[in-house]
Amino acid sequence: MSDNYRLLLSEAARLYEKHEARRPDPFNVFSVLRKETDEVHLHSRFLHALLDYRSSPDNPRKNLADFLRSVIHIDNFDPDRATIDRESDNIDILIRDPSSRQAVVIENKIEAGDQPQQLWRYAKKQKEQGYTPHLRYLTLHGHSPSEDNAGDSEYECISYKEDLPPWLKRCQKRAYDEPALRESIAQYLHLIEKLTGKDYSETYMKELKELCLRDDNLVLVYDLKEAMNEVHVFLLQELWQEIKREITAIDGLRFEDTFEGEIEAFVNGQRGTLWKDLYYKFGRFASLAIAVGDSICFGVKCPKEEGEDEYIRLRGSLEGGRSDASWPWYDSPAIPLNPRNPTREDLKRLANEKERQKYVRALVCDMRKLWERVKEIDLT
Repeated sequence: MSDNYRLLLSEAARLYEKHEARRPDPFNVFSVLRKETDEVHLHSRFLHALLDYRSSPDNPRKNLADFLRSVIHIDNFDPDRATIDRESDNIDILIRDPSSRQAVVIENKIEAGDQPQQLWRYAKKQKEQGYTPHLRYLTLHGHSPSEDNAGDSEYECISYKEDLPPWLKRCQKRAYDEPALRESIAQYLHLIEKLTGKDYSETYMKELKELCLRDDNLVLVYDLKEAMNEVHVFLLQELWQEIKREITAIDGLRFEDTFEGEIEAFVNGQRGTLWKDLYYKFGRFASLAIAVGDSICFGVKCPKEEGEDEYIRLRGSLEGGRSDASWPWYDSPAIPLNPRNPTREDLKRLANEKERQKYVRALVCDMRKLWERVKEIDLT
């Protein structure tokens, strides 16, 4: 059996070397202009532009009509009379039809964590304004929101990995006589494939599939998949321990940990493990924190609903970064990393001790700079 494993891995390595190892990463304008995981200023903005697009002022919104039909699965919605807003009432993308009084509410989550009763509050607001809400929770891989986020509201999950690419490819075909738009969609598609771990060639995947189906290889692949899950847990444990060791260098602060002991449940997608924190509480509600979910973020956490005065003071004093209802200031490391669904590049970085430690040192360096800013403006 050991020889069979060795042959399978050897052949898989040969296929990777043949098709993927030297394939260049193409230039991508989105990666240059924005952080690849910026859901507000990159993803929501580009999706909003595509949904609102008309080839001329009198033409129909074909992209929106297709999106409502194939992604949202909603009928009796007039795409040409609809309003499409971004960041309206804190909703990432809001599409409303005044004739049928229906509202599509899209909450876009790539880096940001869930907020208390977020979807529930959005649904309540639309109902108060006389609209029937259709809630959609958009993430890289289609995971569900926390129970605290949704409350008793009905919602559906959609993903960048499965739901958006077919629609985007049809948008690209519709832009056949507009080269700039067609190329922009092509680059955005490639960015999504990179973020969701699907940026491989069709030929490579076809030959890899054929290899899996040969002889008894599928049984070996199943065992390797189980082993891979354990490796994933192990590598995250190593990363987390290194972060905890390194972070003690910040003024000797004592951080509380909600992730240790939850890593296996996190990897397996169990409820209550969408986002976990390592935090140091320095105010009544404010904490210096690192959050782990579909990405790793760091910043100052202070739920606005619980400590509004403290939140406002922090948000007004800390420049740059991003914010939401739970974080007056947050950012992510320059090198993206998806702990829950790591890409091939993420796995390489996690498995390489030097690269992993380099990532940890950069993260803690950013945390130290943030803490110095908090102290300088007397926010502790």
